[in-house]
Amino acid sequence: MKVGPLARLVLAFGIALAGGPPVMAEPATQQATPTSLTEPPNPASSEDSDPDKTKLDSRETPAPELDLLLEWSENPGVFEDDLHRRHGNLLYLESRREIGEAELAEAKRHDAEQMWDVLENYIGLAHDKNRMARYELASEMGEALLRIDEGTWAALRVGGEAYALAAAIQNMRHSLLEAWQAAADGDPGVKALLDAEARIPPVEPESSSIRFLALLQAGDNADGGPIRRYEFGTALISQSPEDIRQVYEALRGDLKKTLEEQLVRVLEDIGREQIEFEGKAEKVALVAALLDRQPEEFGFR
Repeated sequence: MKVGPLARLVLAFGIALAGGPPVMAEPATQQATPTSLTEPPNPASSEDSDPDKTKLDSRETPAPELDLLLEWSENPGVFEDDLHRRHGNLLYLESRREIGEAELAEAKRHDAEQMWDVLENYIGLAHDKNRMARYELASEMGEALLRIDEGTWAALRVGGEAYALAAAIQNMRHSLLEAWQAAADGDPGVKALLDAEARIPPVEPESSSIRFLALLQAGDNADGGPIRRYEFGTALISQSPEDIRQVYEALRGDLKKTLEEQLVRVLEDIGREQIEFEGKAEKVALVAALLDRQPEEFGFR
């Protein structure tokens, strides 16, 4: 996603308020590894699916000439990035792996709109930074940290240039904690808050697994995200083995149960259709182990 001149002007204003430029985070590496098919919960009625294409076609589908005209962004937002993940991926339904110009343009528009919201939030935080640094009450500090953390995850759910803003917000968080620590003056409430914060692992916006977790959070909300809920497992298989492990182990509750069910179906699809893709053996063995299963149970030899 390319940020236009006006957006860059707004970003520069926010940077000046924050006291320096955010370190531009490298975009998450796009995995070329194909993912796996997981059917939507109600193929007959869901607008997310094609009822005539609920079985995986393992035959290679020639890419239409139109694909040659697709202009992908150098640093895409999350909606465009999901199109790139699905593009030509044989383990998605055919209707999901064929990307046209109109769909790409809509994804870019959606990413750009989200970027404005994140910029506005970042500028507000940068504007209030000095005032927040003078907080003396633990309740005020707690509210500020909550606001900062919400801003960080909001930026991670947008992707592209917003990854740099997420890193800048986390730097802001670190500087506030240092300022509060220096001015704590023995206040037991402030000391308890700061001690608790010291035990919490920091959010690392540069981590591809953290970025993927943010996408799952977005897709699990009512507003929806770039990854459709029934494709969580499919998308996760396209990540690196380390990302797969870290994301799986970080999840809890209903979201983890949903992902487990989808990963089972993903392995069943791959085993039944004997789809070959980069890193297949390692990923199949890893996912089977995470599910406390054996690859042979899914048709692998």
